[in-house]
Amino acid sequence: MPERPLQQRHAAATKDREQLLQNLAKWLDVNVIAEAIVDRMEIEDVVVTLDGAKKVWESFLECEMNDGLESRVEELLDNQVLKPIEEEETPDKAKPRGTPLF
Repeated sequence: MPERPLQQRHAAATKDREQLLQNLAKWLDVNVIAEAIVDRMEIEDVVVTLDGAKKVWESFLECEMNDGLESRVEELLDNQVLKPIEEEETPDKAKPRGTPLF
């Protein structure tokens, strides 16, 4: 079977990525995230407000999330739970390993 041109492969990969992101977003439970933020604020005896909870979440995203995701992915790769991408599977890499998400 002849290989598709790079541009077609990239378009297909982009569409697949968009579908994956949509499916993951549906799977993520924002109520769990919201509850964890409010619970932590209450445990720390902080006045819980919507503005305060938003600031906690934004700060977490900026300061903690990238490093946490990187270490989880590396651990899962090391434990062979995740499969590494083979070079021929990636026509171009949008984000090299270790690039901050935010």
